[in-house]
Amino acid sequence: MAAWLDLVSDSTGWTLVDTGRLDELVQGMSHPSAQFPSVVYFAGNGSRIKALRALFPHNNITRRGPAGLARLHLSTRTANTQHPVLLVESSLSSVSGVGESGLCRWSSDNFRRYRILQDRSRRVPEIQQQVISQMLLPWTNLLCVFVDTHSEIRDACQLLNRRRRTVTIGSEPTTDSMRIVIVLTTAEDSELEDVSEVFHELQSTGIPSKDITVLDLRDRYGLSPTAAFEPLRRLILNGTQEVRAEQNRQGLSFSATHLNTLWTRTLRLEIGSSDATVLDCLEVARENQRLNNITTECLVEFISQASNRSCSKDGIHLFIASALLMNAYPPGMHGE
Repeated sequence: MAAWLDLVSDSTGWTLVDTGRLDELVQGMSHPSAQFPSVVYFAGNGSRIKALRALFPHNNITRRGPAGLARLHLSTRTANTQHPVLLVESSLSSVSGVGESGLCRWSSDNFRRYRILQDRSRRVPEIQQQVISQMLLPWTNLLCVFVDTHSEIRDACQLLNRRRRTVTIGSEPTTDSMRIVIVLTTAEDSELEDVSEVFHELQSTGIPSKDITVLDLRDRYGLSPTAAFEPLRRLILNGTQEVRAEQNRQGLSFSATHLNTLWTRTLRLEIGSSDATVLDCLEVARENQRLNNITTECLVEFISQASNRSCSKDGIHLFIASALLMNAYPPGMHGE
C-alpha cells in the first residue's frame, strides 16, 4: 500500500490518519541509520503521475489501492544507496481518494490517528493544504508542482503562502532549504500563453527567485515520456544535490531513522493550533535522556570558574565538547 496520509471525518470533526507507510519504508532500508534520504514531493495536476512513471519506471506508482490524501514511495533505484529518494505524491485541491484509508482490506490497528483542531465548516481542500504545509513541506527538499491553468497556479501560490511548521535546533530555526519547481506540461488548449504569467503569480508568495524554477515542458509534449521529462530529471538531480550540500554545511543532515522519528513527532503537534507551530529537533533527541544531577552541578561549577578566569566562551565550549567526546569512548579506546 502506498497510501501514507489521509483525512477522515466523523460527527466530531476531522482526523489525520498516518498509515505507517514511512516507518514501513525506513524499516525496509538496508542501513537506515547511515542513509540520508532526500524528500521529493510531486504535487498538482495529473501530469505528476506521468512524470513519476517516466522518471522512476521501476516503482509501481499506479498500483491499485486506497489513495488517501498523500502517497509515499521509495525510489527502488536509490533504496540501497547512502542517499535514497523518498517520493511523496498528492493533489493540491482534488479530494478524490481522500478518506479511502478506511477501505483497507487488511487490519488498520497500526494506523495512528490525530485530531485536527478545525471547524467542520471549513472545506476539505483548505484542510488538505493546511496538512501539506504543516506536515509535509517542512521536511521536503524539492517540491515539484504541476500546473497548466490559472486556477492551478492560484492553488500552488495559496499553498506556498501558508504558514509552515517551524523546525528548530534548540532556539535556532533551521534554514529553509526547500527548492521549488513549477512544471508546465500541457500544450493543447493551455490557458497560459506566456511563462511570465506564472512568474507574476509567484511574486505574491515572497519566496526568493533563486529558490523557484519555472520549467516549461509544453514544447516536448509529443516526445516519449522519458524524453519529455528529461529536463525535470536533471533539475531533480541537481536540486537534491544542492540541498544535500547545504544541509551538510549546516550540520542538518538527518538519517532515515532520525527523519522517521522527527516526522512522527511532527504529527503529534496539534494541527490548526496557533501556539504549536515549532518542532525542536534538539528537544526530541533529548526527550528520553535522563539528567545526571551530579554532572549538571559539576558542569555549572566549571563554567562559573572558567568565566571568572576570563576564559573565552568558545574555549569553554570546545573544552566541554572534548571532555564529553572522550567520556563517550568505550574503556580502553582513549589511547588508540
